[in-house]
Amino acid sequence: MRSVSKSRALIAATAVAGAISACNSAVDVIPAKLTALRAYYCAIPNQEKCLTRGDPIPAGTLPPANEAFQVWAFYQGWITTHWRVVAIDLAPFDSSDAEKFSPDSASVYLDFHGAAAPHYTLHVFIRGASAFLTDDSLRWDFP
Repeated sequence: MRSVSKSRALIAATAVAGAISACNSAVDVIPAKLTALRAYYCAIPNQEKCLTRGDPIPAGTLPPANEAFQVWAFYQGWITTHWRVVAIDLAPFDSSDAEKFSPDSASVYLDFHGAAAPHYTLHVFIRGASAFLTDDSLRWDFP
């Protein structure tokens, strides 16, 4: 009976030591990086706001000029994305959706309202504590 309680005590001590060791080991930190940036049609066409992602917009194809569409930034972990649209001759995009803190991906919907500018560039940045850590962009040139 006494050897059983010693065995249990030894097992418990081993488990505690393992837990302490795990707490003190190095933690794998996933680097903040964008793994993909893709544009999608809206699931419901001709909406003022695109709230549901539809089919991907094929590479080399312009997004809709007169209706909303979505752009998704894919990454791992919880990060803050900052979105900025630059259009020649137009004011930069400004929206409550300009910054998002979310896990594994973030999206924004856009509507170029007829694409009055010849060029649009959507920049997405990963925001760190004091600076942008990395970025990616999509550019569209309308005829």
